[in-house]
Amino acid sequence: MKLGPESAAAHGSLGLWYESAGDFRSAEREYVKSLSFDTTDLEVRARLDRLRRRNPVAAAQAVTQPDAIAKKYEQQLVRRAGGASPEDAKVYIVIEGKKRWVTNAEWIQAHGYDWPDDVHEIPASELDAIPTGPSIKDKK
Repeated sequence: MKLGPESAAAHGSLGLWYESAGDFRSAEREYVKSLSFDTTDLEVRARLDRLRRRNPVAAAQAVTQPDAIAKKYEQQLVRRAGGASPEDAKVYIVIEGKKRWVTNAEWIQAHGYDWPDDVHEIPASELDAIPTGPSIKDKK
């Protein structure tokens, strides 16, 4: 039996894996019967549909990925790799898990960063994953 997210379906929070979606649905029906759920009830059916569509591994990664990326660049100057668009020229500092656009180059030097040596070019997907905070417009 081949197990894994590519060929299996998860049964809710029970952590059980099934070879096929058909096996999952069969087990799901038995589980629902054991709990005496009324599968004709629209709310119950909607919950079961969500359970079928849910991928617990992908959902967990979606929740933790932005946090992990933000932590990776905490207190660092970052900008989008590329340089072809005006967005690529914006320099951000990541503070408390949020990227803040630094609009004044004097701020960078006043806070001990070296321009341009301390600016890290990162993939657009990583920059976009970091939540945006307020811009920094101060000189110091």
